[in-house]
Amino acid sequence: MNQALHAQSFYPLDPAWTEFESALESAASAQGIFSGLKVRVFDTIESTNDLCTAEAQRGTRGPLVVLADQQTAGRGRQGSRWKSPPHCNLLMSVMLHVRGLGDDLLALAASLAVADAIERAAPAMPVECRLKWPNDILLAERKVAGILIEKPVTKGSDLAVIGIGVNVNQTAFPPELAEHAVSMAMICGGPLSRFSLSRELLLALHHRLGPATDKNEIAAAWKARCDMLGRRVSLETGGVVISGIVADIDPFEGLVLRQDNGVLRMCHAASSRMVRTLLAT
Repeated sequence: MNQALHAQSFYPLDPAWTEFESALESAASAQGIFSGLKVRVFDTIESTNDLCTAEAQRGTRGPLVVLADQQTAGRGRQGSRWKSPPHCNLLMSVMLHVRGLGDDLLALAASLAVADAIERAAPAMPVECRLKWPNDILLAERKVAGILIEKPVTKGSDLAVIGIGVNVNQTAFPPELAEHAVSMAMICGGPLSRFSLSRELLLALHHRLGPATDKNEIAAAWKARCDMLGRRVSLETGGVVISGIVADIDPFEGLVLRQDNGVLRMCHAASSRMVRTLLAT
C-alpha cells in the first residue's frame, strides 16, 4: 500500500509549494505575528532543525521558519528518527527568542500550541487533541505530531528552535508504527491543507509564547489536555527504568511520578524517555 495519496489530490486550497514562503510571510504580516518573520521552504533537506541551528550560528536572530517537503535526517527526541514520505506531512522548524523560558515549560507551551493549531486547521475533526508528556500530540490515542526543541549555542542568546512534525495527509504507516501513529486525514476522512495548518501553528505559537504568556495558564491548559495523569507508566531516566503512577505534571520541573514504594520522583523531560503507558489499576 502506498504511504501517501497522490500529491495532486492533497491540497486543492494550498498555494504551490514554491509559493509557501511569500504566502506564509504575508499571512503572518497581515495578522501582526512575529514581526520580521522570514520563511524558507525546501523540497528536500537533511533536517529543518539543523538548518535553523546553522543559521543561528551564522548570526541570524529570527524569527525564522523553515519548511521541508521531505527530510533525509529528520529526528525526534534522544536520537530517534522522524520519517515522513514526501508531499503529505508538515515538517517545520521555528526559531524564536523565548525570553529564558525553562525547557519544561517551553515544551508544554509548544505542544499545547500544536494541539490548538491542529484543531483550528480541522474544525470538523470528530475528536480532540490530547497531550502525552513530554512532547507527543495524540488523536484517538495515537500519535499525530511530535516536537523537538533545541537551543543553539550562541553567545548571549535566548534563541530556541522548535521542530514540529505533523502527520497531515499520510494514509498508511510502516508496520512498526501502524498501531501507534495516525494522520489528521485518517481521522477527518479526507485531505487537509498544510498551508492552513502552518498558518495556524504560527498563530498558536505567537499566542502561547507571546509577551503575555502566563505560566499558570499554560500549566492548567496543558493538564486539561493531558492524556497521562493517573496512569501507570514506565520511564527510562538516568539510565534506569522506573515505574509508577503519574501524580502531576509540574510545568517548571517535569513529570511527578509516584513510584511503587510510594516515593515521589521528579522526572525531567530532557533526561527521560517514556517506555510504556498503561491505564491505572
